[in-house]
Amino acid sequence: MSISAVQHVRYLDSLYMAVQHASTKKAKKRPVRRSPISRTEGEQRFIAAATELLRESPFSSVGVRDIATRADVNQGFIHSWFGSQNGLYLRVVKELFASMHASLEQQPPDSVAINPLDPNVQFAVRLLFWLDLEGVDVNEVRPELNALMHAFTQRMITHVGLDDSTAAAITMQGSAIGLGTAAFGHLIGADDNTSFTHAILVWRRQLELLAKNPPK
Repeated sequence: MSISAVQHVRYLDSLYMAVQHASTKKAKKRPVRRSPISRTEGEQRFIAAATELLRESPFSSVGVRDIATRADVNQGFIHSWFGSQNGLYLRVVKELFASMHASLEQQPPDSVAINPLDPNVQFAVRLLFWLDLEGVDVNEVRPELNALMHAFTQRMITHVGLDDSTAAAITMQGSAIGLGTAAFGHLIGADDNTSFTHAILVWRRQLELLAKNPPK
């Protein structure tokens, strides 16, 4: 066999081995790329993740990276969509108060409209107070609070029989009591359902008296 023939055989042999090696070599796994999501879905992921983490840990210990990791969304979108981490927290509060409003509309006349001992209510109020103490402008939540108070006022007019001005005053009083109980009920002995139920009975009796004898 000539040298050129030997070289040709060796070339074919090496080519065959290369093909065999390529066919048996395990393909490298490519990283799975995250499918793009809409802004609406991304915002809801952030809101859900922030809510979970804030329920689990002290408010001040939760970071942007923690939220983004839990949401599985790039953390840069928090600033793009909410303006800041606190902006995201305000959205959490707004959605919680909007949920309370929707729930209030469904409550029967003789039930407690909003229970300040409800964990969701306590969480929303305490987060709102914390943001305010941190110097965050919480006026962004005002529309949801106003809608909630308006619904409560209408409830007093329709089901209790109070006049408009008395109902509005009772709503302000009830809101102050409810917010205080939700945030600090454990400090004044109003953190259990027994004491709260008794307080509600007393308050309802006062409302009945006001309905019969409205202030002049």
